[in-house]
Amino acid sequence: MSTGIADLVGRVLGPGLPVVVRAYDGSVSSPPDPVATLVVRSPDAIRRVVTSPGDLGLGRAYVAGDLDVEGDLLGVLTALRESVPKVDVRALADLALSIGPGVLRPPAPPHEEARLRGRLHSKERDVAAITHHYDVSNGFYGLVLGPSMTYSCAVWANPDLGLEARHAENLREHYALTLRAWVANLEERWEAAVAEVGEGRARVWRLYMSACAVAFDAGAIQIQKVLATKNDRGASRMPLRPSIASAPAPAS
Repeated sequence: MSTGIADLVGRVLGPGLPVVVRAYDGSVSSPPDPVATLVVRSPDAIRRVVTSPGDLGLGRAYVAGDLDVEGDLLGVLTALRESVPKVDVRALADLALSIGPGVLRPPAPPHEEARLRGRLHSKERDVAAITHHYDVSNGFYGLVLGPSMTYSCAVWANPDLGLEARHAENLREHYALTLRAWVANLEERWEAAVAEVGEGRARVWRLYMSACAVAFDAGAIQIQKVLATKNDRGASRMPLRPSIASAPAPAS
């Protein structure tokens, strides 16, 4: 049986998680049928998780490069979601003790993390958050989104048109597939993306899109498309039901 940091991390994650753990002390866990390898590159990975438990600590460790995944990141995130570990408190305590007294001294957040000020969800604060996350180069978006540079959004020529909703459709599965395609684009052009925006920012987007794809797959988040028309004195000039074209028959 493996010993060391990898064994302790494996115990914390739970015995049923199909992920190999390889740690900076040379230890390696060996679960059956693994989907990928989780690499604990430094004690800072553990410090980040202990001082900021949950998604925040894991996200910081990944973006900073203290924690990495070799293989299928989407597979690891899916496995974590489907097999939520029941925390082994003894294993967590042993893991913290392995670091020593400095385990409760949190590392500085990665510099890619936004430093926001002001009232929560004020207009100024939200603008700063969105700008920090999305204002990357067109070159990067071209690598991720492809030649069309299409990132789904709604465009209103006039916000006061008085529109009437006619049809709504849940695009959850479609958005999961779209995100997976964007992740594949990023993986295929990884070196160019890192050269364009830096490794930390590229890792932010890899984790962000992968986690969103898994959440859409699981139904944890939704996206709706709404068809609306301008009502002209009661006449919408729309069919009673939307026309849905049938898929072409497969070639014989």
